[in-house]
Amino acid sequence: MKGIDALVDCGDTRVALQVKKETYRAEAREGGRFRQRVSQSDLIVEVPYTLSTPEHWRRRLTHARTDETKRRYELFGFLATKFQRWLPNGFVVLTPHYPQLLEKLITHLVQQQMSGMIGWQTVLKELKTLL
Repeated sequence: MKGIDALVDCGDTRVALQVKKETYRAEAREGGRFRQRVSQSDLIVEVPYTLSTPEHWRRRLTHARTDETKRRYELFGFLATKFQRWLPNGFVVLTPHYPQLLEKLITHLVQQQMSGMIGWQTVLKELKTLL
């Protein structure tokens, strides 16, 4: 399926995972780019990651002009601080805690019989509550 990186069967619920890199391009941030994916899964969860460091997001936050931009930068800063590490060669790796919390969140969503798309912002907000 276009835009889907993994499918997970959770009992009777099929969960599609889309690993999603942060981007500054407005057209890439818009919803609905992969509309056909909904028909082949019950639940779609966007799993975000960023290539920018926590320091980068702190600097961006100080220059944010709108509340929406501030919230987005805060969430990316949270992601970069809590769930990612930078290797000396510049590679970004996820901490083991990140997929464990994602699994817990997905299990909760399936138990609540959620369907449709759970965007990256909602995912990060929910993960904050699980810490």
